[in-house]
Amino acid sequence: MNVKHTEQVHEFVLNKPATLNTLDLDMVNLMLHTMVEWHQQPSNAPRVALMSGAGGKAFCAGGDVVALYKAGIGKLPRSMLTDFLGREFMLDYTLAKMKTC
Repeated sequence: MNVKHTEQVHEFVLNKPATLNTLDLDMVNLMLHTMVEWHQQPSNAPRVALMSGAGGKAFCAGGDVVALYKAGIGKLPRSMLTDFLGREFMLDYTLAKMKTC
C-alpha cells in the first residue's frame, strides 16, 4: 500500500479494486502509523503525501461496510467495529493536522 517515490514524495495506494478500494482496519492502521511517525519525526516526513486508488474505477468507496456488518452480526470479531471506527477517526484527525502549503 505504501509507495515511496523519493525522500520528498510518499504515496499511499489503496489497492482493493474489487471492493472499490474500501478502507479496512489494516489499511487505516498502516496509514495512521506512518503519519504518526511523520509527526514524531518531522525531519523524516515527505514534503508531499499522495493518496490514490488502484484499478481505475474508484478512488475510495469509504469504509469497508461489509466487514463492519459481518462484525456486527458476529461473523468477525465484534471489537473490529470500535477498533475500525476509532482508528479511522484518528486517521482523519491526523490528516487534518498535517501541515499544508
